[in-house]
Amino acid sequence: MMRLFLALCMLCLAGVASAQTVVVRSGEHGTFTRLTLDLPSRAEWRLEPKPGGARIVFPGSDVDFDITRVFDRINRNRLRAIAPERGRLDLGFACDCDLAAFWHGDSMLVFDIAKAVPSDQIEQTQSSVPSSNLDIGIRPLSTATYRLSRALETRLPPRRDADSSKGSRGSDDSTDLDISVVRQQLVRQLGQAASQGLLTPTRTPVAEPERMPDSVASAKDTQALKTDMTVEPAYPPMKAYMPSGPRGQSRVEPEIRLIRNERLFPDPMENCVPVGWVDLPSWGSAAPFHHQIGPLNRQLLREFDRPDGETVLDLARAYLYFGFGTEANHVLDFRPEGSPENEILRELASIMNHAKTSPDARIAMAAGCGEPAVLWALLAMPILPKETVFDHKALLRSFSALPAHLRDTFGPELARRLIEAQHAQTAQSILRTTERTGGTDASDLALARADLANANGDHDTALMELNEAVAKNSDIAPQALAQLIEKHIANDIPVPFDKAELAGAYAFENRGTELGRVMTRTYVLSLGASGAFGKAVSEFYRLRPDFETTGVADIAASLVQQMTRDADDVTFLRHVLSDDLIKPDTAPAPLAVEIATRLLESGFPAQAKSFVAAGLPGREVRMSQLVRARIALLQQRPRQAEVELLGLDDTAANVLRAEAKSQVGDHTAAQALYIAGEQSEKAAEAAWLAQDLDALGRSSDPVLRRTAEVLQAASQKPLDASLPSLEHYRGLLESASTLRTAMNTLLDTKQAPENP
Repeated sequence: MMRLFLALCMLCLAGVASAQTVVVRSGEHGTFTRLTLDLPSRAEWRLEPKPGGARIVFPGSDVDFDITRVFDRINRNRLRAIAPERGRLDLGFACDCDLAAFWHGDSMLVFDIAKAVPSDQIEQTQSSVPSSNLDIGIRPLSTATYRLSRALETRLPPRRDADSSKGSRGSDDSTDLDISVVRQQLVRQLGQAASQGLLTPTRTPVAEPERMPDSVASAKDTQALKTDMTVEPAYPPMKAYMPSGPRGQSRVEPEIRLIRNERLFPDPMENCVPVGWVDLPSWGSAAPFHHQIGPLNRQLLREFDRPDGETVLDLARAYLYFGFGTEANHVLDFRPEGSPENEILRELASIMNHAKTSPDARIAMAAGCGEPAVLWALLAMPILPKETVFDHKALLRSFSALPAHLRDTFGPELARRLIEAQHAQTAQSILRTTERTGGTDASDLALARADLANANGDHDTALMELNEAVAKNSDIAPQALAQLIEKHIANDIPVPFDKAELAGAYAFENRGTELGRVMTRTYVLSLGASGAFGKAVSEFYRLRPDFETTGVADIAASLVQQMTRDADDVTFLRHVLSDDLIKPDTAPAPLAVEIATRLLESGFPAQAKSFVAAGLPGREVRMSQLVRARIALLQQRPRQAEVELLGLDDTAANVLRAEAKSQVGDHTAAQALYIAGEQSEKAAEAAWLAQDLDALGRSSDPVLRRTAEVLQAASQKPLDASLPSLEHYRGLLESASTLRTAMNTLLDTKQAPENP
């Protein structure tokens, strides 16, 4: 009785096992629609064509198919209908479609439905191996098998026509080439070439689908849907390649390659990662967070509290889909370290946390790999170098494929990175895509729009956007305020005092952090830009320990520059002459020229000379030479001024050189230099001092011209002594009157020089 009971139990279990249900999964891949059947193991199957579709038959198997989720992820542009029956699937096509089939791994059967190619292309793509599956354009052969079959076909003689008298089965087969012999010869020759290092496989990138579907029912389904045309091992290499055939080479080619050093010509796809490792849109769905995370948490631990490896992976991916990098890292602790996929997932977690990734991050080197890796590569880089080459359209497609919450999170940041790398057009497209969701913080977008406006030269729009970002008082407001104040200072626009005080509040709030150091510097400089120089200097000394050692001199120089341009004389002289903020030997050369110029205008030539002394670093430049020449002229040292002007031949130098000539009494040379320097008024004065009446007569000044005419007339018209005495004296009186009038006009219109 017990034996009979056990036999019945075994029969029941066998029936249950034989009636296993296989879920039919689907995916839309741009140019084709994919169906996958995850069978228990490889099984015999065949395709039967039918009008408007095909039938997949598994003879000798009573497997059931679950098609409830097939059309959740695909449209009906190619696959119109699907009907399951025990041991078979009926497919209805909505187009003139081909069906390509192949095995993936040990048990997954994949079917790709694509638009049929023209008849002239079918001849080039179909395999010559006879098969009933080829009658409707179905190509079940793998790429490698197809290419090898085409290569072997060229070695075979032409096929005999079955209806010809010489092509019957009873004909002599001695002229036919045995394909087994060809195969043995080919294998032996390939093995010999490979053993000598003369044959290596060439590798071509596998065509990746545009993106995985947005709506994926669960992370479990996503894991099963890794059907990206690449047969991968458990931990595939960092290249997604498929062999495209052997490549022969000569015996000396390896040595030549070593000499040329292949590192000079790097493979652009060398650092690529499999698509499934970074395809975040396929790791979750629009279902609520708890509906997706809860079931995976319940399935995380198996018997004896041992974690299930696949569930750990699915849960980490689900957390990353929702932007939780810390949680994903904690879950990945349950998986053994050393897995390349684990490393990629941890790098994605760092990106989610807006943390700096390692300089050796593998994902950061995948910018040339196309979608979706290019998106995460650009986000993983500490900064985006301007020389980085990447597919901009692939980046935009990858970003658009993200769920809305990730677009909101990374859109402004990605746009600002692109703007810094001078990719303004792509950044604008990213911002437009982000703005359509309407869920991101307005201040983040405002800051990115301000950067874009700056890149386009629209400074008014940039100021407006920065003010808007500051007014939102969000987490990004301190950064926006720092940029706003920096823009005011760069354009010599006064900073409102309330903005300076707000910068001080942010500096205190974020003290001890990198942002706090930036805001402290901004606070001190904004006080100076608002005109509160006394408070700016006192706050500089109070907050000096918070500045980095390399930043103290820069902040002090910026404060002195603000005072040189805008402060009153007393404030300027008190802080510049005290040597507390800046010293002549530490002042940058351009600032030293500004300080020396204002000191000269204030009447301190000796102090001005200390800032532009020839022995100081960077002072052997044109502007410093001009200032030293001016100082020498003020000190009545014309010869020294001419020495300082050696090597200069521009307008400003000629004017100073003319002043030096005037001081030594060479007014004629001064006049020529003034004319060369387009200083007509000073040239006329030099002509007056040189008593050059002809030059004065050509002057544009009517007073000087009239004076020259009077003097020339007086000197050229001598009085006639033979005239009667009365006429003689009348002429003298008229000449004196004309001369007196000219002199009075000259004195009234010309300012007399001040006494020293």
